[in-house]
Amino acid sequence: MAFFKALALAGFVAAAIANDGIDQLGSYSTSIVSVTTQDPVASATAVYESLGQNAVDRFWDSETGLWTNSCNTSSTPVLWPVAVAGKAVSNGMSNSSIYHAMEAFSYYHSSQVPGYSASTARDDDIYTDDDAQVAWAFYKASRTTGNSSFFAMGNDVLDYIRSQKCNGSGILWSVKGNYLASISSVEAALAAVKSYDIKPNQTYLKFAIDSLTWVFDNLMDSQNHFLYDGMDTSGNINRGQLSYTVGAAISGFAFLSKFDDSKDWKSKAVELAVRAIGAGNLNSIFYSDTFVHDDVKYSHLLFAGFADLVTETSPNGDYERQAYAAVKAELVREARHLYDQNYAAIAASGGCSAAGQMNDLLHYASLVEIFYQVSRVCGRF
Repeated sequence: MAFFKALALAGFVAAAIANDGIDQLGSYSTSIVSVTTQDPVASATAVYESLGQNAVDRFWDSETGLWTNSCNTSSTPVLWPVAVAGKAVSNGMSNSSIYHAMEAFSYYHSSQVPGYSASTARDDDIYTDDDAQVAWAFYKASRTTGNSSFFAMGNDVLDYIRSQKCNGSGILWSVKGNYLASISSVEAALAAVKSYDIKPNQTYLKFAIDSLTWVFDNLMDSQNHFLYDGMDTSGNINRGQLSYTVGAAISGFAFLSKFDDSKDWKSKAVELAVRAIGAGNLNSIFYSDTFVHDDVKYSHLLFAGFADLVTETSPNGDYERQAYAAVKAELVREARHLYDQNYAAIAASGGCSAAGQMNDLLHYASLVEIFYQVSRVCGRF
């Protein structure tokens, strides 16, 4: 994501790092407050499907075989929104839409290396977190359509990302730079366990474990156990914190807990989720006025983490049952809030003129992703 690192930057300064963070994570417990939701008014699946179709109708250019960056324009987006849209479509839209979305990635495939470029220039301007989301889209398309070639394409991307591991540490964010972004490591780990979930591969499993271990050992805030944004190869830490790294880590740990018992990975996912929602008090660093304040282009990964935790794993004991109930309710509550804020305007305009920031592909596709995630945990919200 060639974007806003400055947003998370307070400069590269000394930070409170838990050097053995992976082992510190997972033993946390606290009193959990129940999260209250409103009476449901809409089918989660119907909302996802209608907005997903709107995305195809309004942002897909059938003449060029590409997404457009803004509603009813011909501007071409960078890879990040294309990856989010590809994953959103692959969750359950028509096979023809999925095939088109997967084919669109070919316009970004670098002509120089096996990765995907930030733009259709197809050069070596490559960001590994974007490429990880491309892999996710291929894996989901493989599951939805049954086409194994998409699975192979996802693995090809993953193998390229793995090659960007820097001297046994984290994953380079820009393949031409020296910044080790936490989001690159956690998204790469999640790609690896998503691949393993389809077809076991011990190399990928080890890569996921190593990547998550490195990022929590080197970039975990010792106070709140969230992840710092990253570090350069000289060890200077960027202390910014955003919700998407937490969400992707929750997802990674949730999947990992199904395949490996070398550590209690599920307890680590539970701790991050509980801390993220302020133990039900809705007052962690990611909240303002009881709602997650991060832009949907980030928060959709936090909500995916919540959905992965409660659907891919099961609670044991009263504490985990309370935690899962609160996390699920918070996902439902946030989705309802976004529905109340956005759905009427989007539906009335077909996702265009009255939709505010949802006029662009990245925000719109992120919103579609959120409604897909809530459809995994409830029928109505």
